Amino acid sequence: MKPLWRDDLQVRKVGDEVVVLDRRNGLIHQLNGTAGFVWSRCDGSVTVEVIAASLAEEYGLDREQARQDVEAAIGKFSKLGLLTDTATFTSE
Repeated sequence: MKPLWRDDLQVRKVGDEVVVLDRRNGLIHQLNGTAGFVWSRCDGSVTVEVIAASLAEEYGLDREQARQDVEAAIGKFSKLGLLTDTATFTSE
């Protein structure tokens, strides 16, 4: 799967965090540094595995732990309705 954020969201970087404005659902999501790192790579061009490898390298994590963290973050993004075509992703 190559996760892709919805194109109608407004995204801003504020300090070390990323703020996602979802006008459709009237919600604002504040992502910490790690979640923002994952989010920034959900542009539909790379797989979950590539995102996990990037996260592991950037933060010095074990690859398996990074994969689990990426899957959890993407699962949360999916549950919040922030990604397109989320039906193909499960974090289990």
